Amino acid sequence: MKRIKYFLLIFISTLLYITLYSQSFYDTENISKIELLFEDENWEETLSRFHSKGYEQRLLATITINGQKLDSVGVRFKGYSTYSFKDKKKPLNIKLNYKNKQDYQGFKKIKLANGKHDPSFVREVLSYEIARKYMVAPMSNYAQVFVNGEYYGLFSNSESVDGNFAERHLNSSSENCRIKGNSDIFGDKGESSLVYYGPDSTQYMDRYFIKSDFGWNELVDFTRILCNYPNKIESVLNVDQALWMLAFNNIAINLDSYSGRKGNYYLLKDDNGLFNIILWDLNMSMGAYETIGGGFPDPTKLIKLVELNLLQEAENSSYPLISKLLEDEVYKRMYLAHCRTIFEENFENDWYINRAEELQVLITDAYKSDKGVFYTYNSFKNNLNVTVEDTVSDQTRSKTCYGITELFDPRINFLQQNPEFNKQQPQISLITTFPQEVKEFSKAIINAQISNAEDVYFYYRHLPSEKFEKLRMYDDGMHNDHDAGDGIFGIEINTRKTDIQYYFYAENEEAGLFSPQRAQHEFFILKLKQKQAKVIINEFLADNQSVIADVDGEYDDWIELYNTTNKTQKLEGWFISDDANNITKWVFPKVSIKPKAYLILWADKDDLQSGLHTNFKLSKNGESLLLFDKKGNMVDHVVFGPQETDKSMGRLKNGNGNFIKLTPSFNAENIVGASE
Repeated sequence: MKRIKYFLLIFISTLLYITLYSQSFYDTENISKIELLFEDENWEETLSRFHSKGYEQRLLATITINGQKLDSVGVRFKGYSTYSFKDKKKPLNIKLNYKNKQDYQGFKKIKLANGKHDPSFVREVLSYEIARKYMVAPMSNYAQVFVNGEYYGLFSNSESVDGNFAERHLNSSSENCRIKGNSDIFGDKGESSLVYYGPDSTQYMDRYFIKSDFGWNELVDFTRILCNYPNKIESVLNVDQALWMLAFNNIAINLDSYSGRKGNYYLLKDDNGLFNIILWDLNMSMGAYETIGGGFPDPTKLIKLVELNLLQEAENSSYPLISKLLEDEVYKRMYLAHCRTIFEENFENDWYINRAEELQVLITDAYKSDKGVFYTYNSFKNNLNVTVEDTVSDQTRSKTCYGITELFDPRINFLQQNPEFNKQQPQISLITTFPQEVKEFSKAIINAQISNAEDVYFYYRHLPSEKFEKLRMYDDGMHNDHDAGDGIFGIEINTRKTDIQYYFYAENEEAGLFSPQRAQHEFFILKLKQKQAKVIINEFLADNQSVIADVDGEYDDWIELYNTTNKTQKLEGWFISDDANNITKWVFPKVSIKPKAYLILWADKDDLQSGLHTNFKLSKNGESLLLFDKKGNMVDHVVFGPQETDKSMGRLKNGNGNFIKLTPSFNAENIVGASE
């Protein structure tokens, strides 16, 4: 069926959600400063004793983070291969809410690695930065640590994968099941391989850590479905996250992982009942760990890593997450598409080494003044390009840290010649929507020009907390796609009260392609046309560190509402929420807004304080904010991405414009001069 008149009216959908990370505790362009003060003068001896005994016990300290002081935090040493009582600088685990209900920028735990097995000191921060482009992964940067007034050393500072991580990145409850796979801890007792060992949960207890209050039955059921019913895997696993992780492990030669020793990952269940597999501990990424195929090459040679097969372990049943996913031809093509994207965007164009050099410039002075480093300054510089022997390893085998370019220069050439990367992918272009902004509870038509494809799929959702739904697209002249066989594929979908987030996947018998290529971590947005409501969300600040404090002197998140009318508006019984599944999360008390006036809500979970304080906080990493009248009708909403410290998002023009980044105009009109 022809839709020429529609085609003249539709616009290219250009709004792409990009995952950026804010200027914060994990800002990769600056080094954080962490100061610890112990009353125990023998703090290091005490913590070493705790660690040697396997105690989880912590030692009390006062901490100052970038100038902000917190009392009674709990400190312990962490690590296995990176810890030794002989080392001058030991890895640290700091629990900020050990005794008091407190955090720093929303983070309650700090994990600091000492760089023991990475002469370059860039592998962990660089690898996480690459991974975050494509999947949910910890933030990571650098920190200088001072203990009792003396410089203790330079550390990599990586976000803890805990319940708060699930809230921030998965829009899910912090109480959901969390499982850690770390086979090094168990030695001969078992591996965190995700192999199904039967229904008896005791068979798994020597192979995994349960980090939540429950989880053994969930783990058993997950491995049962993965190994025995892989056709049902989408009912228990975020498959796209898993495919991105496996692609990263292979392209970046991250073998201190599930793809090598079957460890260093977390499984976090989200509110949709799906496990999300999360990378962890990347200090030996980029070839610093050499396990291939479950054993060590004898001797391990650089060529083994250079020519690591893109489908390594695809037929190895002891790696079911790899073998069971990649035996499905669609998943295999998706995985290879992800491999190609990571390769082209980070390695083939030399981004990886340019960024590594930038990171070394950032930390050079801190490294030179660190008395606890494990390698000379020359080794630090040289390991970007040439081999440095790991002379500090406690293991009996020899350990070689290949130069990063020494590994990836020939690997880039190897992958450029790889037959899998020379197959012809589909091409996706001219993505169009009608209308450009849709009305709630109406229909939207989306088209895409796609060539060299046999199957095309459209994935969409309305909220970040939802999983993507899949619909097939057609070029048959009967699915809002213009003429049959003209290369224009179409889909019609029903709208709700929120924007629509979407992406495409197309494939032929040889290869697949996503659009955008970083999907589903990135996606297009079809905006919902907003009605001019009487009361609207006008501005919000999700990372308030110094802008303005509440009456109790606390710098908390805040939301500014605005009355667009010339009449006083009563809000008693209205609702505001950051959770579409719980729209009545916070109920307005007896309060009104005068004509053309503002109302401030403090989003800080301190609803016992004076003023209007909601029972939820805003996530500076992005989420939804929804406003409902007392009948439950949504009158306004905004979906936002990661936020910058002390920068607000507000409507410009004031009251009915689009949300943009602002210099905060608390309880006042948003003006042009305030925009960034």
